[in-house]
Amino acid sequence: MRGLCAWLVLAGLCCVSCKTVRDAVDAEPAVMTPFLEDFENMKDMDGDGPFLITWTAAPQEQREVSAGRTEIYIAPVETRYLRPISQSLAAGQHRRWKRQRPVAEIAEEIQAEFVAAFLESADPRYVVVSEPTADSVTLRLSLVELDPTSTSGNVVRKVGSALAGPITGIAGVATPASGVAGMFTKGSIAIEGQLRDTAGGWLLLQFADREHDKMTLWTLRDFRPYGHAKVAIRDWARQFEELTRNPRWREMDDSTVWTLWPW
Repeated sequence: MRGLCAWLVLAGLCCVSCKTVRDAVDAEPAVMTPFLEDFENMKDMDGDGPFLITWTAAPQEQREVSAGRTEIYIAPVETRYLRPISQSLAAGQHRRWKRQRPVAEIAEEIQAEFVAAFLESADPRYVVVSEPTADSVTLRLSLVELDPTSTSGNVVRKVGSALAGPITGIAGVATPASGVAGMFTKGSIAIEGQLRDTAGGWLLLQFADREHDKMTLWTLRDFRPYGHAKVAIRDWARQFEELTRNPRWREMDDSTVWTLWPW
């Protein structure tokens, strides 16, 4: 009977909290930076496509010329528009422990993951080249937000969850309510991107996206300041590669806010 009551309580929490959790973990785009152009024509995708905001307003004649390109140059990732840490718990933790964000390392990882997405694709639209060519398009990326996960905050949260087990009769349970508590410890990462015709110089596509830590039952990423950010980077890279060869890319699903992968 006790177990049944506990499950009824948890079910109630799920019903009340699902929308709250979705709003908490489904990241809104960061404020756009001068890295991007033509802000007024950037479109909120409202769940359609892999990125939160995009722009695809290139004239038809430019798109026709660029359609024949067969190579892609992925430039080193820019960091000049990177903002300070906004998450208070993580910012305080970094100050106390005198830590520096691994900005250069993360920027290099972003570039490497985007390159790998094309190299590992079974049927890539473009061949990756190490330098711009007359037959290439150029992808430029900018890292604009890098808030680490508060590892100490997650330790406290996990201990609290474990102590709640004897009360509910369900050890180690994860609920939407516990996910909402995690909004105070989660990190975030945001990027902006531009795809240009290398020879012509015109803009073909630009986008912006921002991701928070994914919710999961248990993950080692909660105890690694940038573990969740690296998952988002891999997702972005593979989504972008798919976008380049999928004429129906606006129907692509965005990244899920949940994952069962523990690392």
